[in-house]
Amino acid sequence: MSRQPISVVNDTLYKVIDRVNYLLSSTVDVTVGPASTMPSSPLEESLHISTDDNLIYQYRAGEWVMVGGSETIEWSKVVNKVVATASEDGLLSKEDFAKLQLVAEGATNVTVDAMVWDAQTRTLTVQTTEDGVQADIVVSLTHTHPATEVVEDATHRFTTDAEKSTWNAKETPAGAQAKADAVQTALTTHANDGVKHITAAERTAWNAKEDATKKGQADGYVPLDANQYGIHS
Repeated sequence: MSRQPISVVNDTLYKVIDRVNYLLSSTVDVTVGPASTMPSSPLEESLHISTDDNLIYQYRAGEWVMVGGSETIEWSKVVNKVVATASEDGLLSKEDFAKLQLVAEGATNVTVDAMVWDAQTRTLTVQTTEDGVQADIVVSLTHTHPATEVVEDATHRFTTDAEKSTWNAKETPAGAQAKADAVQTALTTHANDGVKHITAAERTAWNAKEDATKKGQADGYVPLDANQYGIHS
């Protein structure tokens, strides 16, 4: 078995296929790989795409011949098109090609492993693996504005430290009530103290007693001696 090249096509694999110069009237089998892997007894008119030199060979009359010359081939009539995989060489599907068009030049394979949110520091840690290398991306979500940039309104206003000190020094409603209750308790206790206060009966009895300035005076009363006898002057 020998390989007889008809012409050399110096182009990418896709352009080589588009420029294959042999017209087929029926479908054929296609293999892809180094030239050394060409099948020894394929079906007549089978094709082999060589990954060594990006050339296409056809099996004709017991030998592999590189396709070329004035002939053409219809790509739609080629069967068993081998699509490339992660481990095998082959052709690229239009779907995979469309995906590749969306990948930016110089892009790397980055996988997000986990995201950790810290509410205290307001930071988001994104744990990633880029081309096999683990790395953490820390994003701070803390944002501040100076007070001079804030516009106040009727329901949103600032207070000064002096105002806060004044307000904090004032009595709370609960504290004021506790003090009032204590005063009321003291007043009630004082009012009920029979030693410090006189009763109405005591006041009446005292008011009925003779005035001491009238003792021994006209229209007054006679003073008594030790024996309770009146003393007349």
